[in-house]
Amino acid sequence: MSTNPTLITQKKLPYQSYSVDKTLLETNSNLEGLRIDEITNRLDGYGYNQLTKKQSTPAILVFLEQFNNPLVYILLAVSLVSLGLGKIIDATVIFIVTLVNAIVSFVQEIKAAESVKSLGSMIVPTARVLRDNNVVQIASADVVIGDILILEEGDAVCADARLFKLKNFSTNEASLTGESYAIAKNLEIISENSDLGDRKNIVWSGTFVASGSAFGIVINTGDHTVVGGIATSVQNITTESEFTKKVGQLAKQISLIALGFSVVNFIVGMLLGKSIQDNLIFAISSLVSGIPEGLPAILTLVLAIGANNMSKENAIIRKLYSAQTIGAVNVIATDKTGTLTQNTMTVNQIVTTDQNTKVSGEGWSFEGSLTESVKTKTAEYTTTNTTQKLLEIATICNKAKVETVDGTVEIIGDPTEAGLYVLGQKVGLSKENLIHKYNITDDFAFNSNLKMRATVVQKTDQENFDKNSSQYEMFVVGAAEQVLDRCCEVDKSVWSAKIENLSQGGVRVLAVAYKDFDKNEVYEEDFENLTWVGCVCLLDPIRPEVPLAVTKCLNSGSRVIMMTGDHKSTALSIAKQANIVDNNCQIAYSESELSKMDEQQLEQAVLECNVFARCTPERKLQILQILQQKGKIVAMTGDGVNDGPALKQANVGISMGIAGTDVARESSEIILADDNFATIVKAVEGGRVIFDNIQKACLISLNRTLVGMLTILGAMILIKDLPFTSVQLLWLNLVTETIIGIGIAFEKGTGTELERKQADTSILTAKNMPLLIVNTIVMTVLSLGVYAYFYQFDTTLATTSSFLVLYFSQFWNLFNFRSTTHSVFSIGFFSNKAVNIGIAVSVFLQLLVMYTPTINSFFKFEPLPIVTFVTLLALSSTVLLAGEIYKYISKKN
Repeated sequence: MSTNPTLITQKKLPYQSYSVDKTLLETNSNLEGLRIDEITNRLDGYGYNQLTKKQSTPAILVFLEQFNNPLVYILLAVSLVSLGLGKIIDATVIFIVTLVNAIVSFVQEIKAAESVKSLGSMIVPTARVLRDNNVVQIASADVVIGDILILEEGDAVCADARLFKLKNFSTNEASLTGESYAIAKNLEIISENSDLGDRKNIVWSGTFVASGSAFGIVINTGDHTVVGGIATSVQNITTESEFTKKVGQLAKQISLIALGFSVVNFIVGMLLGKSIQDNLIFAISSLVSGIPEGLPAILTLVLAIGANNMSKENAIIRKLYSAQTIGAVNVIATDKTGTLTQNTMTVNQIVTTDQNTKVSGEGWSFEGSLTESVKTKTAEYTTTNTTQKLLEIATICNKAKVETVDGTVEIIGDPTEAGLYVLGQKVGLSKENLIHKYNITDDFAFNSNLKMRATVVQKTDQENFDKNSSQYEMFVVGAAEQVLDRCCEVDKSVWSAKIENLSQGGVRVLAVAYKDFDKNEVYEEDFENLTWVGCVCLLDPIRPEVPLAVTKCLNSGSRVIMMTGDHKSTALSIAKQANIVDNNCQIAYSESELSKMDEQQLEQAVLECNVFARCTPERKLQILQILQQKGKIVAMTGDGVNDGPALKQANVGISMGIAGTDVARESSEIILADDNFATIVKAVEGGRVIFDNIQKACLISLNRTLVGMLTILGAMILIKDLPFTSVQLLWLNLVTETIIGIGIAFEKGTGTELERKQADTSILTAKNMPLLIVNTIVMTVLSLGVYAYFYQFDTTLATTSSFLVLYFSQFWNLFNFRSTTHSVFSIGFFSNKAVNIGIAVSVFLQLLVMYTPTINSFFKFEPLPIVTFVTLLALSSTVLLAGEIYKYISKKN
């Protein structure tokens, strides 16, 4: 589906302040719908009604990106210099090794990209429009400006549209505004400068119809809708990952070390009277020894394996680097609904004028009961019992349903009303089995101004009612304070206190009322002189695993803050239950309070407070930016379109896999398949394991680098000869760093990762440097000593023996670095099968190279007697002993 490259720019006009006639004029439309022959021109002019997808990077560019690394630059430069010196074999081998490592990294990145498929667009597949005065169903991508959009309950809105006709119409705009309540729409002209949420005469693309029906004139499509604007702004936010920063820093450090040693080798060679060509060869060998060309591939493998392990724990990694970054976060900013809570509006208490009734059962299950004796046979119901009356009203005055399809619970309608539906099911009530008593004649959808909804019923069985009562009743459910204000003959001060007390328990309080009615339709002015029945308390229960998960975060040094669209009292109550704040904490800020603060006060609030209520998308983004300016590494959870910018801004954006919108998912690095906060904590733990393994791989690589360069420098000074060729050094890198080092990627965590404070996330730290220094000294002395000893007999024998000691030391040293604090005897020599398999493969290859005549002549190795081979193997184990002694002493201190 192509679009014209010279599209007409869609107008961003204040349609909410326009009359219907003016809107029709601006969109060149009419109430009978567009003519069929107009559509093609409009599609060519304005483009298709779809969000522009970010173009994926071509495979060739992904491959070339693998060479965009300081380590690779140096190796390619070395290859060219070697070629210029006539070292064709050395130059070819260096280039091939560089190419192979680039291919390995490229394959890993392509696999990662393929594993994360597009989750679809915000545009729904089909839409109903009026064209030539006929209702037609078309692909939503074909909706154009000026189309007359027809909307009914359950429909997804596919374009921004100015409403001109409606009945009891409301939409769910949670994906845009974060507000979970249905928004009642009207046709009143609204101020030109009104906020998005106040434009009640417009529906927005990406939202859903909660109730009623409506007709609207399409005013914007595709990228020009509100959701399209957010998606575009998200793409313009760019941040550098913490992992990229660390690896870049390490690459620079190793490059500087390697270059430094090469310069020193060249200078030493000149002082020793060597020729410039010999000195260049010495310098190149030192440089080749210092460049860990296999490291990028190993780090990619560590990330890939870690990401795969996380996916098994319901954390789907979209970008490999985030698998490590999540382990470095020290602030987790989380939403409440569905992440900390179960996202199920469960009635747990009923309070009426004559009794207080507890309701058992959890979630959307119909299993549960009332602690008071309530008869469930509808024929025995009377209006004398207020609890029974309340149950009848709650059952009838809602349009939600809860169904199980293929084992999956599906909510049809508003979640709060679904909670009332489940309540009725628990006591055997439904609209169907109340039909002998009530016949529904009209329904008034939830009105956000009134904060109430109503249903008119005709009393079909007058024997159950007062003979002198009206033929009709109006049932009302709504926000407790608003309903109470509209009631008469009730002690409002007493009930206000009860409502306040109930709200502090973290529940949503709805009031239930009714009144005798003399007509079969309800209008807004009818919500007066109601008869109070009581309250229904709905709780979105906290996930049982969340408190422990939050405690683990706090113990690991990570701060947890809640940013929610809910009320402050409810947010604070849930925060206490989740252990985000202690039970004595009373500090929480609402959006209105934050908006009154100056810059310094806001910064202080963000640094001290952990609960933010009624947060707007802009405020969430601002809070993240303040934290990041203070040096914090922040993970942010979100599910709505409005969360897109903040998810993109965060160091790690975490979107919801179940409730999340496509824009939220595409803006994130990690997707929670179960929308559960506890999964975030598992991801943090997994991220720390990944970081530990990356750190180990880098330490092993740096250790080999230092030993190789020091051995070359020492041999030049003491013996005035070069111990290894460039080809031998590249082979050493392959059979040690690449083949054996891969095993580190499979190293499992100790289970104590979340018990330590993540104070320093640098790869090279003061804590791990002593072990690195000890091992480097021991290995250098061994390699240089063996070279000096055998040099007096034969140079090839000396090179082969020294190489073997350096080679064997590397895999003994691997056991040292499997844990920088625990003895290998405590974690087990054979607990990591990948390491042992790597060693077996590496030893086989080394034996093949040494004892195959054609190959050993190419590498300039001399076959050694078995006794010498075993002796060198045992001698090189000294480095393991040194490492164990160091760990023992450091633990004692």
